[in-house]
Amino acid sequence: MNIVYATRAAIPYPSAASLNTVQMCQCLTQLGHEVTLAVGRKFWRRGTRHTDWSRFYGFAPAFKVRPYFELPRTSWWFDRQITTWAAQQNALLYARYPRILPAAQRDGLTVILELHQAINVAERQWLASALQTGHLHTVVTITQALRNHLLACPELTGYSDQFTVAPDAVDCSRFTSCCHAKRDPSRVAYFGGLFPGKGMEVIAQLARRMPHTRFDVYGGRAAELTKWRSACAALTNLHFHGYVKPADVPTHMTSHAIALLPNQPNVLLPNGDNIGRFTSPMKMFEYMAAGCAIVASDLPGLREVLRHDANCLLAGHDDLPGWQTAIERLQSNADLRQRLTQTAQREAIELYSYRRRFTQILSRLESHSAVPATCSLATVSLPARPHAIASAVNL
Repeated sequence: MNIVYATRAAIPYPSAASLNTVQMCQCLTQLGHEVTLAVGRKFWRRGTRHTDWSRFYGFAPAFKVRPYFELPRTSWWFDRQITTWAAQQNALLYARYPRILPAAQRDGLTVILELHQAINVAERQWLASALQTGHLHTVVTITQALRNHLLACPELTGYSDQFTVAPDAVDCSRFTSCCHAKRDPSRVAYFGGLFPGKGMEVIAQLARRMPHTRFDVYGGRAAELTKWRSACAALTNLHFHGYVKPADVPTHMTSHAIALLPNQPNVLLPNGDNIGRFTSPMKMFEYMAAGCAIVASDLPGLREVLRHDANCLLAGHDDLPGWQTAIERLQSNADLRQRLTQTAQREAIELYSYRRRFTQILSRLESHSAVPATCSLATVSLPARPHAIASAVNL
């Protein structure tokens, strides 16, 4: 299948969205599809100047990259470049942002749209219009909570069949090659951002309560690191390592026995968006694949993947004694750590691999077209979509 993957993420760039995007494109290519990543050159972001993708991400991209110049306040022009070219290629458009839908409709494209957070009224109207005309084939949400939220909106109520839930995923092969045989349970790790709601407040308080446990924090922007290093200067057991490029994350992560996911109900991105209700953190799946025993906040979105005393330990997001007890249980009980990590690793491989994720998503193109499951997508006809999928392969 010819797929154009459109994203607004800056690539390459030190963000979860950047890594998530290139791993998705890599997986689609490994499944046998011809994939082109359509990405904007955000010249104002210095982090995008990385040229050696292999060293930065840890793998060489097998997909094509088609860069476009993206300027502030020229979004519609940027979107139309992508959809015009995708239509010329007779490609399926896989998009990560709803703003591109009007341009995709204009060019008669079949679209799969993936959403990671709530959208505004105008964006919901674009979805409804594209669903009504049949150009928007599938809406993928990363949590059931986000799907329920969107379908409760008046514009989208009647389109439940077009919505599917596919949690975030992980490339397990990145972690299996560097697992450490021995891990020190007195060292506890956190990987991720340091902006409000990600849980640094919890980690700082735990470090005060547990002076004999070393807390290693990986991630954070320069300003956030300066703030937290200053606030926690007296805590000699709390170490801030700063940003680690994706290629090096598996080595650091697999050296820790215990990893923390202290999300709060409200998680505020630097742009002000609140993703707390609907997040499916990529590091959750990386922890699972890396063989870390996880302690996580007991929040509805996380419980769609995590189960207390089965693949993790859960604690109330603001229950510091509960967090301390959970960590101490794992530190003192090697059998418990092994049971939780074995279950989590097995589920990462069997349930949350990128391969399984995209097989599930793209199989909807067959099932919704009333063809046998064994039929190749090359035979599928999608009515009322002038530029529907051509040249495809078996999933």
